[in-house]
Order: sequence, then structure tokens, then C-alpha cells
Amino acid sequence: MELTGCAPALYAPVLEILGQMGCRVEPAGDTVRISRFGRLHGAGRVFTGAYPALATDAAPLLAAAMLCADSESSIEDVIFERRFGCAEGFCRLGAQAETAGRVLTIAPGGHLCGTVVEAPDLRGGAALVLAGLAARGTTVITHPAHIDRGYAGFTEILAGLGAQIRRESAPGNGSVKKTSAKNKFVLQSGQKDDTIQLYKYSIELFLCEKRRFTITYPMEDKSYGTHARRRNG
Repeated sequence: MELTGCAPALYAPVLEILGQMGCRVEPAGDTVRISRFGRLHGAGRVFTGAYPALATDAAPLLAAAMLCADSESSIEDVIFERRFGCAEGFCRLGAQAETAGRVLTIAPGGHLCGTVVEAPDLRGGAALVLAGLAARGTTVITHPAHIDRGYAGFTEILAGLGAQIRRESAPGNGSVKKTSAKNKFVLQSGQKDDTIQLYKYSIELFLCEKRRFTITYPMEDKSYGTHARRRNG
């Protein structure tokens, strides 16, 4: 993946931890290229702190990456007391995650499977979207308004990276409402049976939630020209 328009020095702690976990990180000017070969490794114990340390806002997103590691990781947030509201959603997806005070610990061995989870807050909701992309099956994120407060064009950027993600809405009476092309992103898996199951599952869930993200595994290799883009090879 290549990310442009943001100086890597501003989020250097995140890049350093991803490097320790097994990613290849190549910063250059206002661009950074990140690639991974093989499974991620655990990060051990990491801490948030005031700049230039690891930002508290980045902790849940980094935790989502740790869900795919082959050994234990933990993050202690010394800035924000209730940072890891996403832990419950991680567990619902099948992760081995637990919180103790300000510490989130993630053990290996979890198998992520799609389910319905609620975005607890801005950063935690974004972290659940990332976890949903790594889960097998369909993941539905309800209450995405939390995520919208901080991430403009979130679905577009992820779709540009190859994610099968779309935004859906329904009126208050529970009936299905089709969203405009601007707000709805559906990337087909190429398997008709999977697509039919996805639609049936989504329509059924409209009865209890007004707005949410729907994420489907696996991802296709496509590029839509966003600032963050998937690199060939």
C-alpha cells in the first residue's frame, strides 16, 4: 500500500511498530509504502504517550492489526482511560482480546469471522471496520455515525484499496432504502452464491438498524485512484 500527502514523521511510532510486526516500511518525503509478506508478529507491550510517542487515537487501529499476529501483543493507553471500547467487538468477531484497566491484551489463536458489531466510538468504530476486513464472511458495523465524525470518504478509500465495503441505510419503518451511487459501495466477490447470501443477510438486518457498514471477505484487487492505494505485487 502507498500513502501520500502525509509526512511519515507525524506517525513514525505507528510505522515503527508495524515494522517490528513484520511489515516492510519505506518512507520517502510525504509518502510511505507498506507491504507485508507472511503473517504478522506480535508487538509485545507498547504504550501511548504525548507527541512524539504513539498517539492515543492510533491505539485501536493498531490493535486491529495485532489481531492477525502470531504472538501476544498489548497496548497500554496512559492518555485516555476508556480507549478500548472496541474490545467487545473484537471478541464478537472471534479475537482473543481482553481489557484490564487501561491495557488491551490480544493473544494469538483467534479466528475472525464476520458478525454484527456496533461502533462504540470514533476510533473504536474504525478499528472494527479494519477487523471486519480481516474476518472471514460478512461483517456489519452498526452506528457508523461515530466513524463519520472523523473519517471523510472512509468507504471510498477502503474500496480503492480493494475492500468489499458498502454503506447502506433504511428509513425508520424498517423497509429497505437504496442509497445513491455516491453513498453506496458494493464490490462483488465474483461468486454469485456469496453475493445472493450477502444481499439476503443485509436486507434481513435492515429491520433492526437504520445505518451501518457492510464488509465482505475476501477482497478484490482493484484501484480507484484514492490517496491510499493498493500496490501491485
